[in-house]
Amino acid sequence: MKIKSRAKTFLVSLLALVTLAGSPLAVYAGYAPSSRPTYQCITPTNCPGADHVTFNSFTNAPNYGDERAFFDGKDAGITGSGGYQDAITVHDGQKLVLRTYIHNNANPNAIGEAAATAHNTRMQVLLPTSKKTTNTAASQITADNASPGTVSDTVDFSGASPFTVEFDKSAPVQVTYRPNGAGDYVTNNLPGASFSNDQTLNANFGDWKGCFNYAALVTMTITVHMDNTPPVTPAYTCDAFNITADVNRSVKVSTFSTTATNGAVFKNATVNWGDNSAEVTNTNIVGLTHQYAADGTYTITSTAHFTVNGQEVSAGGPQCAKVVTFKGNTPPTVTPPPTTTTPGTPSTLVNTGPGEVAGIFAAVSAAAALAYRKVLSRRLSRQ
Repeated sequence: MKIKSRAKTFLVSLLALVTLAGSPLAVYAGYAPSSRPTYQCITPTNCPGADHVTFNSFTNAPNYGDERAFFDGKDAGITGSGGYQDAITVHDGQKLVLRTYIHNNANPNAIGEAAATAHNTRMQVLLPTSKKTTNTAASQITADNASPGTVSDTVDFSGASPFTVEFDKSAPVQVTYRPNGAGDYVTNNLPGASFSNDQTLNANFGDWKGCFNYAALVTMTITVHMDNTPPVTPAYTCDAFNITADVNRSVKVSTFSTTATNGAVFKNATVNWGDNSAEVTNTNIVGLTHQYAADGTYTITSTAHFTVNGQEVSAGGPQCAKVVTFKGNTPPTVTPPPTTTTPGTPSTLVNTGPGEVAGIFAAVSAAAALAYRKVLSRRLSRQ
């Protein structure tokens, strides 16, 4: 039987499985410890292995390659043995299959079967609990007499929106192995698997013999829950603008305020004094002054400039404009700019030609008929 891993294949087997156990999982980036001793096969059939219990440390395992990268995943809809990756792009509601490869590298031919057997062998898989656009899951293998005592590896996920993942407990945790280290490869449910919560899977395999004949693949299913909330829209407004003026035809900006949220950033503001003078741009326009050369009425406008996603946008409006009037030695007046109003109903009829008169009489007749029916109805109800 062949099972693909990172575009490679390998043969696996497993000894008897026993009860659940587990310890807290330390999450690293990639495989760890990266500095542990490694081993190589001289030929595909000559793999001396280690003189002690250690897991997943062959860098050129036959039909597998680097065992240190032992944790990967794929979309559950990809059938067959291929398609596993270390980095997966996810979407809402997606099912993924994750798998852990387990191999005790100890060489029983060199140190004996007893010394090459790992005791209290455990596996733990931990899914991320945070809601982000990038997340990482980790798997670790531990044994009481292994050196290093724990090895781990990770799988990375990324999505267009923040997401979480959780174990699909309705799907079985399965193991592919060769019973008793010989014969054909089989896939069965893993009896020693248990979930601590939606993000933690533990399994205890008990004693695990050394040699490629006793390697195994453990697979599990997870579900992606993506945040489909629409992205927030940047908001940017010019909220208030006020000036003071004196009889000497001098004006001063007294207040200025803006709003910038959801990624919009205020940059600066521009003031147009309304007398064909040059515009003035400053980070803070409060305190800016201007001197007019002659009496008259001037419209002063302020425009706020913002940065949104690296591009400049602007906002102004009536709330950020004022009209100032200078007339001799009388105190100047400062007012908001005129606003456009909706014309009201005319007090006299307009264009009362034959067609219009007929329409008016029709409306009046309809109204009179309705009123008559209401009165008649009330009278009848009293009878």
